[in-house]
Amino acid sequence: MARYDFYQDRKYTVWERTLFTVEARSREEAIAKAGSIIQNDVHTVDDETICVGNAEILYDTLEDLSVEDNGGNATREIYMVAPHQDALLADNADEAVAAAS
Repeated sequence: MARYDFYQDRKYTVWERTLFTVEARSREEAIAKAGSIIQNDVHTVDDETICVGNAEILYDTLEDLSVEDNGGNATREIYMVAPHQDALLADNADEAVAAAS
């Protein structure tokens, strides 16, 4: 009997921790500067006094993402591995299965 390979992709929510330093004249100034960037990604801040360090994924915060929380889009997909061109066979948004070709 033949074997066929598949994989499942899943979408999650997870927190990432990015370390950074702030050069400032005082602790209060550093706190104010750090707090002022909250609406932006620290990686995109154009400020020479902010130095971005390492980042890590906090795997203990990993949570399943529902289809509803993903705007009605799939959060789980099943694919058949190449040489079948990694074809999408099914997802949990509509649970439709593609016809085998």
